[in-house]
Amino acid sequence: MTPALVLLALVPMPAPPAADTPTPRGHTTAEPAQIAVWVNAGTATLVDVRETDEWEDGHLRAATLVPLSELGAKTNDPAWVADLKRRVPTDRPVYTHCKSGGRCVMAAEPLRELGYDVRPMKEGYVDLLAAGYERDEN
Repeated sequence: MTPALVLLALVPMPAPPAADTPTPRGHTTAEPAQIAVWVNAGTATLVDVRETDEWEDGHLRAATLVPLSELGAKTNDPAWVADLKRRVPTDRPVYTHCKSGGRCVMAAEPLRELGYDVRPMKEGYVDLLAAGYERDEN
């Protein structure tokens, strides 16, 4: 290995920016490839807000399921909120995705009210697969 490669291997992975200027529709401007780097480095979290049946039909390996319908119905349930905070940490940005980019914007406000730094992705599930995100085969 050349010294330059060793040096690059020692450089820590960058964290997502502290703030993200959303598009007029409320989506993040970060590219899916960069988000994948942050998620893989543990400096960001990926949340799928599609419904359980959609998740069971196929989902991304790196994602955690938080259906939009539960966000609307259970955010006042302390046990549900405690479970959510165990599954989805509040100490890093949360990038949400859905099928086509609409529900992830709707999920942002209830998640923000629970203390999350939410950044909806305009790319949907199929777009993220095409961008190289891994499908969970389980």
